[in-house]
Amino acid sequence: MERDESGRKAAGSNIKRIFILIGCLFAILILGLVSATLHYVIQLRNDPRNYSTSPPDNTKTSEQFLRSLPLPVRFPGYFRSPEEQTLAEERLLSRTFLPAPNGTVDGLVNTCSGVCYRPSEWQPVRVRTIYHACCISNSFYESPAWMIDINGKNKTLATFERNKQYFLKEDCVQVNGCTTCQCQTMTSYETAVVYTDNKTDYEISWFSISGCCKCINRVL
Repeated sequence: MERDESGRKAAGSNIKRIFILIGCLFAILILGLVSATLHYVIQLRNDPRNYSTSPPDNTKTSEQFLRSLPLPVRFPGYFRSPEEQTLAEERLLSRTFLPAPNGTVDGLVNTCSGVCYRPSEWQPVRVRTIYHACCISNSFYESPAWMIDINGKNKTLATFERNKQYFLKEDCVQVNGCTTCQCQTMTSYETAVVYTDNKTDYEISWFSISGCCKCINRVL
């Protein structure tokens, strides 16, 4: 019986030694992994290739943000809804003329004595007809789908839902038999939001548009 008891004690002691040995090996393994990880982190911090000497570039982020905005917000002042355009036409096409003070200018050889045949009138189709000297001009707004820019390129105009871009134009005709002056249209230049050539984004382009109709004195 004494031998059995001593044998059990010896076996229990051996098992404890085994568990202690396993625990020590596990602790050594954990310490090795921690040491290797710290060594790797220190190497990364000391490697100059992992640091940029230039300031952070937020250009791509800014461009993505701008592209996400609605066109009327991204390009304010270019787009109007049909209701806004109607209100604009009622105000802009019904502008009044203020008389200029009489005066004299030296050095002019030719003077204009043309007579306005009829006063300007407001048309119900939102076109204003103006009679001045030998000319009759019609002012109106237009919203084309495309236009030729000042570089001769065909540009598609951008739209946003019901919002479009409108341009004030003026045609010009000469009254038969009136030779006091010659009717000519002055070219005006406007900007518009158009699609880029690859149709993936928008840009601003310049366009020449028929502007104010003028009765220019003839040179005798």
